[in-house]
Amino acid sequence: MHTHSLRIIVPGVVAIVVAVVVLLGIWFPKLRGVHKGSKIPLGTFSSVCVALLPGSWGTLLLWLCFHPASHISVLWFATPFVLCIIGSIYGHYLDLSNRQK
Repeated sequence: MHTHSLRIIVPGVVAIVVAVVVLLGIWFPKLRGVHKGSKIPLGTFSSVCVALLPGSWGTLLLWLCFHPASHISVLWFATPFVLCIIGSIYGHYLDLSNRQK
C-alpha cells in the first residue's frame, strides 16, 4: 500500500468513525450531540442527518482509494451530503419546536 493511499484511507476512516459515534448518540445520551449555538440535544432525525454528512464523504474517500481507476460520479456522494444539510436544518427546526413544547 502506498503512502498516497494512506493519505486517503485515514481521513475516510476517521469520517466514518465520527458518523458511527453520532449515530450511537441516538441510543446513548452521553454521546448525543447538541445543536451549535444552543444546548438543544440532537433528535433522532437530526442525528441521522448529521451522521450521514461525514459518512458520505468517508465512503467517497474509501471508494476512491480502493477503486482509483473507476469512473464514478461524485454526485452519488455529494447528493446525500446536500440532502443531509437540508435535513439537518429541518431537524434543528423539529428539535427546537419539540423543546418549546
